[in-house]
Amino acid sequence: MTAIVKQRIIYVIADFLSVAVSWFIFSIIRFYTTGYDDGYPTLGSFLLFRQVLLGQLLIPVCMIGIFALSGYYNLPLRRSRVDETVNTFFTTLIGMLGIYFIVLMNDNVHERLKNYELMLTLWGTMFIITYTVRSIITLRTNKRFEQGALAFNTLMVGINKDSQELLKRLKGDMWYNVIGFVSPSSDVKITAKNNNLCQLPVYTPDKMIEMVKERRVQRIIISPADLNTGELTELINELFPLECEIFITPDTYQLITTRARFEDVTQEPLINISQPAMSPLTLNLKRLADVLFSLAAMIVLSPVMLAIAIAIKRDSKGPVLFRQTRIGYHKKPFKILKFRSMRVDAEKDGPQLSSEEDNRVTKVGRVLRKYRLDELPQFWNVFVGDMSVVGPRPEREYYVQQIVKRAPYYSLIHRLRPGITSWGMVRYGYAQNVDEMIQRLRYDLLYLENVSMALDMKILFHTVNTVIKGRGM
Repeated sequence: MTAIVKQRIIYVIADFLSVAVSWFIFSIIRFYTTGYDDGYPTLGSFLLFRQVLLGQLLIPVCMIGIFALSGYYNLPLRRSRVDETVNTFFTTLIGMLGIYFIVLMNDNVHERLKNYELMLTLWGTMFIITYTVRSIITLRTNKRFEQGALAFNTLMVGINKDSQELLKRLKGDMWYNVIGFVSPSSDVKITAKNNNLCQLPVYTPDKMIEMVKERRVQRIIISPADLNTGELTELINELFPLECEIFITPDTYQLITTRARFEDVTQEPLINISQPAMSPLTLNLKRLADVLFSLAAMIVLSPVMLAIAIAIKRDSKGPVLFRQTRIGYHKKPFKILKFRSMRVDAEKDGPQLSSEEDNRVTKVGRVLRKYRLDELPQFWNVFVGDMSVVGPRPEREYYVQQIVKRAPYYSLIHRLRPGITSWGMVRYGYAQNVDEMIQRLRYDLLYLENVSMALDMKILFHTVNTVIKGRGM
């Protein structure tokens, strides 16, 4: 179990107990406010009332859901005291309003002022207890970092003057435990020479992935003054599947042509290119919306999908569903699902993109592609977490390699889950060759720079419009 997972569990348990204690204290206050009027002669009888007991269990569980949705548990080891205060303030306020209007509205309280007093008491109790316990955990965690008992194992890629200077600046930082360098050169002699320069182990590129797994590396800083753009993007492509946070220094930022999220480390600006420019709250809301939307779509559209399956089976030989390996979030491959719209032997001569007059497309398939109904099975991909409803379209590794050679910044789209629909699909449509893929990529990069729930809704609106008008091909 990693330090991040342990810390997340600690916060969840602490929050659960904090809310449980808050509800217990509030129940006592509530009894002396309304208990006599509701017919409970003693405090014990009130606390043993079914509704109160049920709240003792369910309310902490519901509050954990609100805390999780807010993004509080996303980065449990990087806790800003300001963010912690703001998060606790608003999540407990939202929780209080939900509890009051769902659970407490029927209390026998005739005076409006007492209603307000009860609401304020419930919120104040939850906020003070939850925030106090969280602060203690955060302070203890920060102290462990300061004492060196806890740190992020870090590899630095690049052996040059700049990277060595950066190492000196990071040595005083409590968050980083730099365990070694990775030399851009695979020459063992050069690597051995650099070992003496850095006074830390220096690994060749072929050992990097092995070291990341063995030493549980959590962060990688790239400072490759001696790497060209192609080598840099190839390196980033290799690192994405490792689930590490990847940082680049400002001198290499110009090699990447999209906005990234900045984080300050010992007054040293490092650019995090492994995470989307989204708040944890937005990220969690997007995933929750994906799950709910895809589940609803599969239920509502099940008769349509059954009719499509029958039509495909009657139209041509072969399976109803078409499965193909695509490259997804953090460059992990997954099996994308589609209704089969081409002959079974469509790619007997190797990977080929489709065109408007493609004779490999079946009669039913042509209708499906025109209205983009062939994409409907991908709601399952969304539900299980391989994809999002809205996001950059996933491509095959065969085409990814070709695109990266000509548009190195393409690697950055792997920071988000790929989508069923995208800004590129809405504004550009299907690509018939690599040139058109690169043209469409501009729209996906624009989406990455401006991703939000509002933009997702806009893209969905345009997608529905495209489907209704039959502009799929």
